[in-house]
Amino acid sequence: MSYTLSHESLGAKLAGVELPSVLQFRGIPYGRIPARFAKPESVEDLPLELDCTRFGPRCPQVPVDVGHLLRLPTSHTLPHEPEDEFACLNLDVVVPKGISPLSAQSLPVFIWIHGGSQAMTFGSSSSGVCDMTTLVSDAQSNGTPIVCVSIQYRVNIFSFGDETSAKNLAVLDQALALEWVQQHIKGFGGDPVTSPIS
Repeated sequence: MSYTLSHESLGAKLAGVELPSVLQFRGIPYGRIPARFAKPESVEDLPLELDCTRFGPRCPQVPVDVGHLLRLPTSHTLPHEPEDEFACLNLDVVVPKGISPLSAQSLPVFIWIHGGSQAMTFGSSSSGVCDMTTLVSDAQSNGTPIVCVSIQYRVNIFSFGDETSAKNLAVLDQALALEWVQQHIKGFGGDPVTSPIS
């Protein structure tokens, strides 16, 4: 089921996914990549209506059998994750149902930055391996509601480039995502000051 949020600081209506106890906004662009190995830039103008019902693409990478690494049963298949070198700077936001961005009390924000040894995406939201919806739902059930943000960023050759390109592109991508959270998380009911990173 779809849910629409009018987000003031983004200047857009976000169509997200309504689940039994949480709302999930998928694939929100936090940055753009103007050229291969270029520093990330902020996204200044979103469309007035943004479809956030599908996960955004991850950075292209060498396929790795994550199911084997996690010792998942062979019957369990992980979903195909789309890849796009220039559209991989996106994030997902999960909030408990019934929380208003206009509320006087903002919720703590948990930020998930996936691992993968800078070579692959290990634990993205779209893989289902580190799905933030369960964390937000459980926190709400325990009486300690939180907002979760999960980010995608450049990995592998796209994050390091060569001797002529900008350095530490993955870190620059992550820093830009954290800036985005500080600027826009209040519109999801989150506290821009209380943001543990994992």
